[in-house]
Amino acid sequence: MGLKNGSARPWPVSDRIKIAGAFALLVCLLLPFSSCTRELDEDVKYAAVTKKPVVEVITEYSYTWEHLKQNDLTSWLFLCSFLWPFPLLFCRRRARGTPFAQLLWLSEPLWVAGSLYFVYIESCILQSPAAGAFLAFAADGLYGAAWLSELVMRLKKS
Repeated sequence: MGLKNGSARPWPVSDRIKIAGAFALLVCLLLPFSSCTRELDEDVKYAAVTKKPVVEVITEYSYTWEHLKQNDLTSWLFLCSFLWPFPLLFCRRRARGTPFAQLLWLSEPLWVAGSLYFVYIESCILQSPAAGAFLAFAADGLYGAAWLSELVMRLKKS
């Protein structure tokens, strides 16, 4: 159960980096995820449509948790794209040295790719990405880089 000679096993450096990426993904849920800027004319209509001079520029920020709906599967998948590293790392830690742990390790790039896909779809299509999206891209990149370093280490051993 993670104990060896009465003390807990230390986490490898790559797993520590993955944990940092996981917490960064968690922080993304609290940051503005995307933004949309509208330019209004003096009649409070879109200046791009009316071709009148811009009087006011409004920027609206969208947060990840604003669009979550209980009955929508996509909402739950989108939420999973931020929370997936925690159960995956926990299960890998519990099953260390078993074929199941190897399977979980092999699935990590798919989780990273899925997370990047959802972040891109929700933040870059028809909107501009904000701090939460940029941090999510960086966190997934960090996690993926840690996985690649593990792959290189495993290939050098064999």
